[in-house]
Amino acid sequence: MQEKARLRAWAQRRRDALPPSQRARHSAAIARRLAAFAPYQQAGTVAVFLSFRSEVDTGAIVRAAWEQGKRVAAPVTRWQQRVLQFRLVAGPGDLHAGRLGIPEPQHGCATVALKQLDLLLVPGVAFDREGYRLGYGAGLYDRVLAAAPGVKVGLAFACQVQGRLPRGEKDVPVDWLISELEIISCQQVRERG
Repeated sequence: MQEKARLRAWAQRRRDALPPSQRARHSAAIARRLAAFAPYQQAGTVAVFLSFRSEVDTGAIVRAAWEQGKRVAAPVTRWQQRVLQFRLVAGPGDLHAGRLGIPEPQHGCATVALKQLDLLLVPGVAFDREGYRLGYGAGLYDRVLAAAPGVKVGLAFACQVQGRLPRGEKDVPVDWLISELEIISCQQVRERG
């Protein structure tokens, strides 16, 4: 646990140190790679984390998905239950600032079951090439990753991709990882193990 906390703090400092202009360029490159990614192109309903702080900026991804006629779902944190609930968002007016300042869907937006999500875009503080991730420590996305049947894709800057991360029995890897430099099939990396 201490090792995860140390790595989380180190990775967050490293991501925060990227100049805003570089984060913007890298985020745009990640959005382009995602747009050309076959599982994304085939997805009718895409779950997208709404970025905050120094995360990969998902704004262009959300706007492009709307323009392509995809159903876009975004998470709402149910803090008392410690779960994420996904709701459909059809435009910027469907969003408001949540408890921690993270954008989230308005209360009136329709809820989407995890089984309806064709593709799930996942944030993280750090990832390894096998798809394991360090989040912010609450375990919210691990529960979603364990239950959602759709394709799970981590979005991260290359500086967030580390060697083998520590993992516990409840940690669930993503299927793919997209950075500004590459698309990694995490399943293939795990199989080559």
